[in-house]
Amino acid sequence: MVKSLLEYNKLSTDAKIKKETIDFGEIINREVSSFMPLIESKQIAFSKEMPEKVSLKCDEKLMSMVISNFLSNAVKFTPENGDIKITVAESGGKITFLIFNSGSEISKEDAPHIWEELYTGSESRSRDENSTGMGLAVSRVILEMHGFTYGFKNKDNGVIFTFYE
Repeated sequence: MVKSLLEYNKLSTDAKIKKETIDFGEIINREVSSFMPLIESKQIAFSKEMPEKVSLKCDEKLMSMVISNFLSNAVKFTPENGDIKITVAESGGKITFLIFNSGSEISKEDAPHIWEELYTGSESRSRDENSTGMGLAVSRVILEMHGFTYGFKNKDNGVIFTFYE
């Protein structure tokens, strides 16, 4: 938790990022591979739909943190035998990233707060007692530093988190 707080504080006060055009698909694949043992242990059906080559102008290290945070939450809140799907679309040279996970929705009470630091949510979703409440707050700061739009949407059978240029 201390590490997350320090990272958040650093990002919040030092708004310098190093944007370079990178292979965004490579970041996604690298982060997915680090979560595969957990995905497989929960027997989650995982799928990914994205162009073969996806370029994105961003800070690679910071964007890796966002993808890792989104994946971590997706895996945490997907029940055994559930589904996770990553979709990356490109239109007009702009990227849209979506990650869907089956499972419970985010409650109306939690929705306004999930991007806040140290917010771990109500009991409506099965919370992990090891959660620091910093993953989405750090992701929010990083996405805002990049000028990306972000959000989430409840679906009948899960949640979609997204960001786009």
